[in-house]
Amino acid sequence: NGLDVDDYDPAKTEGGLRNAYDIPPEAVVVGSTGRIVPRKGYDLFIEAAAVAIKEYGGEGGLRFVIVGDTPYFFEGDHLSYLKKLVVEKGLEKHFIFTGYRDDVRPCLKDFDVFVIPSNYPDPFPRSVIEAMSFALPVVAFKAAGGIVEAVDDGVTGILCGPGNTGDMGKAIAGLAQDTALRKSMGEAGRERVIAKFSAEAVAREVEKNIFLALGETPEKG
Repeated sequence: NGLDVDDYDPAKTEGGLRNAYDIPPEAVVVGSTGRIVPRKGYDLFIEAAAVAIKEYGGEGGLRFVIVGDTPYFFEGDHLSYLKKLVVEKGLEKHFIFTGYRDDVRPCLKDFDVFVIPSNYPDPFPRSVIEAMSFALPVVAFKAAGGIVEAVDDGVTGILCGPGNTGDMGKAIAGLAQDTALRKSMGEAGRERVIAKFSAEAVAREVEKNIFLALGETPEKG
């Protein structure tokens, strides 16, 4: 997975999420993007949100945004299930479901914290490096898979125990309350994407592996 970091540059992108949904400027926006299917753990995200709302004491409150839809070829309407779950937990005023977006960049621009709640070995979700390229701190579960490879725990984001929604909620609240930490983690995340996950960096790694397989080095080639 190589990302064109120029295409995912917050300095070159306009938001629109806050205006479209009347989100107060002082509110902290916690968002996630992806396919809305059970294995992606959005029910856990909702549980973590309930914890974060109780923990957070800042002005403006928290807004949680889920960007995406359930693909037509999946059985069941998981998105409808999640919306009902939000209502059951009394979180309606805190949650926004945007539905499918063919371009998530305007949403990422208006996020303050990015959450990926997958609780299975997600191979390498592109959404994580897209968020990091937008200088967003990432909160995720420490499950096996590409998320652990992408996020540097404590530096570019916070990895919580697998399925531990209490820890995830506290991590979200902590980042929401600490603007400086969000900024430092976000900046470190973008630098990490440029160094390790940009299209150029991935191309160099592929080239190196090809030369190694041939028993040569790039210098010799």
